[in-house]
Amino acid sequence: MIPSDVANNYAVLDGTYNRIVKVNDALRRTRHDANAALNILHGGYWDRQACHDAALKLAKLRELDMNSWYANDFYRLANERVLRGGQLDVGTLRKIIQEQSVPDQE
Repeated sequence: MIPSDVANNYAVLDGTYNRIVKVNDALRRTRHDANAALNILHGGYWDRQACHDAALKLAKLRELDMNSWYANDFYRLANERVLRGGQLDVGTLRKIIQEQSVPDQE
């Protein structure tokens, strides 16, 4: 039988993976929608509504792109923690999120 802490770690990783799949699927659909809106503009249709729609779709694409980046980075950091024998309790998850919010010092 798997110890409860190991089972909990993998449940957290599985939940994170499922979120990544949903975010990436939404990103793919939004990228397709934004591309279609831009193709309308490239085709010479420059009315106010077409420009507004394209701007909204590009903004949504940018938001989902950032969500995807954070979800993938969180998953990577959580996996590294588990592979090193660490636990994924609430405090550890909070620490991973805080590490993500600190800009790289280069």
